[in-house]
Amino acid sequence: MRQTALRTLGVLAFVMTAQPSHAESRTDDLVKVRDYKFIINEYSLCTVKRPRGAGVNPKFQLETYSEAPAANVISRDNFVAYTATTLTLLRSAFAQRWGLPLGEALRALECDTLAEPIGTVDLKIKIFMTAEGVQIEFTDTSTGKISRITDSWED
Repeated sequence: MRQTALRTLGVLAFVMTAQPSHAESRTDDLVKVRDYKFIINEYSLCTVKRPRGAGVNPKFQLETYSEAPAANVISRDNFVAYTATTLTLLRSAFAQRWGLPLGEALRALECDTLAEPIGTVDLKIKIFMTAEGVQIEFTDTSTGKISRITDSWED
């Protein structure tokens, strides 16, 4: 299942880069290059837009950190696409805690970028890409539970 999830992320990242996007102009601001690495470090405030009558629209904060070598491993565009695809899937999975199936959670989720967090973030996502593979780590700060997926590019 882990391999299938990573392959799906890879395919989605490839498809996302093949489509024109207004977000491409934001990649210069989004991606920093430090110590020969692409780095994304951002905070988001997400709202789960529930159907009318289903109660309040819950909000959660997310901290994202993603890094990859800036040479010979992944292009800047694919780095952004892979990170964005991973975030979309993990945000949606996190939003399921309010009783929405994954597809509905994906459509119901709206996230805005923050300059800094408002107190403690609810979910931390770290993505590390190397020439050997990728590791995705996510931490639910309310429970302290840390989950990791690690795989090689070859798998």
